[in-house]
Amino acid sequence: MKHLLSFFVLLLTALEASAYDVEVDGLYYNLNSETLTATLTAKSTGSSANAEAYIGDIVVPESITVEDVNYTVTGVASRTFYSCDQLTSVVFPSTVTTLGTYIFNSCKSLTSCTLPEGITTIPTATFISCTSLTDVNIPSSVDSIGISAFCACKALKNVTLPNTLHKILESAFYGCSMERITLPDSLREIGYRAFYQCNELVEITIPNKVEEIATQAFYDCPKLEKVVLGTSVKTLNVQTFNSCPALTDVYFLPLRLVNLNSNSFNSLNMPRIHVQNSFLERYATNSIYRKAKEIIPLQCAEPYIYCENGNLQFYSDTNLSHCTAEENVNYTITALDDGEGTSPTTELKLLASYLVKAVASASEILPSDTTTVTISWANCAGDLYKEGELPTSVDPSTATTAVICRAQDGILTVDGLPDGTSLRLFTPEGRLVATATSIDGTAFFHHIPQRTTLIVNFGEDSIKVWSE
Repeated sequence: MKHLLSFFVLLLTALEASAYDVEVDGLYYNLNSETLTATLTAKSTGSSANAEAYIGDIVVPESITVEDVNYTVTGVASRTFYSCDQLTSVVFPSTVTTLGTYIFNSCKSLTSCTLPEGITTIPTATFISCTSLTDVNIPSSVDSIGISAFCACKALKNVTLPNTLHKILESAFYGCSMERITLPDSLREIGYRAFYQCNELVEITIPNKVEEIATQAFYDCPKLEKVVLGTSVKTLNVQTFNSCPALTDVYFLPLRLVNLNSNSFNSLNMPRIHVQNSFLERYATNSIYRKAKEIIPLQCAEPYIYCENGNLQFYSDTNLSHCTAEENVNYTITALDDGEGTSPTTELKLLASYLVKAVASASEILPSDTTTVTISWANCAGDLYKEGELPTSVDPSTATTAVICRAQDGILTVDGLPDGTSLRLFTPEGRLVATATSIDGTAFFHHIPQRTTLIVNFGEDSIKVWSE
């Protein structure tokens, strides 16, 4: 019996030693002499013996030379880094086109991995239980993210998905920690428990090509507050968004009544439902949906007003979260300097100064609230502002390209000036109202006349300002 046991120990040692063909610079490969390609592989088939094979930061080369023969590195075998708990980062070359399963299983110190362009899938359990992995950029060639690919990656906060991705399969991001993740427009399938127990997830938008969301896809996401369902969603399965106690608002974009399981949401704490205006009655009379806290007609998002290439631009994220296409959104604009009037356009030629009012509207969706901005520009810097977010100062590097004026509550603020600039404030008739000098790039005029047009003069430049 003792001899038989010794035989098996020797056999196991032989099997572990034969896990690779060649070692080059501390990395282990299997070679294909016909195709002259190499596959990175584990040092040993035993996890304990393999644990110390790969440590620290590793950069995999595009090719290796063995006995004067060059081999291109094109693949990574299954379980290559299995249980290598001292491995911290890996960079793969672009020559790698195939990955095996469980490659980084339980690599608890792995913080980053540069995946190669050209792979078409993230295989089953590729990064399962990599508890230190924080960021992942999925290559643009990837079509699917496999079963449990990032399962139990508890530190994973930032994931960039390509617009080639069609499938996120079962438990792909089970237990990850991202607050937000942008699902690409190309996505068609969200699998069972795909985002189960994502404890930090705050909101999610389901792309327009997804027709069905699988059972428990977003189950037990305790911080999830907002869900937007794309235009093609037909079905929410059992417990899709159950055990999400923070979920307050779900936006239904499809022009149909979505099939809802009675347990898709918390049955005793169903969120507010936002629906297309013409479907309001159908949702309100449905036996399941009428359990919602409130059923609200969709409303366009309040538009942004900003400057680009000398034109005042208008943009509403209605197209991203509340409606089907950007071209369906129009803007009603009132510009004081051009007289009272409206225009269904997305830009306004910037000549001097404007009191601008903008409203966004779209088919089947109620108009937005009005955005009102009183703002004047000289040589637009291209910065983005919206009501309530105008800057109190301007970066000195932009001072030669932009001067921003704002008049509100009897105070006129002028930003973006060189220090020590002398300013004068006139009425349109030419009467001098006040003078000021800029300090730290900003000048103030106090107790200015309200509900009137004023002229700010500095050097050879003048800007017309409407005082609220």
